[in-house]
Amino acid sequence: MARCHRWRRYLGVYQRKTANGTVRSIPYISLTGNLYICHQFKAFLERQIGLPMPGIVPYRNSYQFTVLDHRAVRAIKLLYKNCTVALGRKLEVAKRIMNSFQVQDNSRYLRRS
Repeated sequence: MARCHRWRRYLGVYQRKTANGTVRSIPYISLTGNLYICHQFKAFLERQIGLPMPGIVPYRNSYQFTVLDHRAVRAIKLLYKNCTVALGRKLEVAKRIMNSFQVQDNSRYLRRS
């Protein structure tokens, strides 16, 4: 019997309240699935982007891998910049993120448009 590997990818921007009370927009991309799939996605991003990625954490009955801030923008650009096949709603969110956040070369900092 073939085994079905279920996974979900999420992307978006959440609002984080800072210590001084202002709100900062944080882009993210997240994958929820089995440990093997999460490790594969993490390794892929590390190889392609050339930066260390955060760890994988247990989540309900599966695992979650989440990338935030400048690494998320880099990952979203890698996956969606020249994308020809994608779910419409995810592609729209990806385009908004790519148009709203700019990464400068090897910098860890984002410039918000």
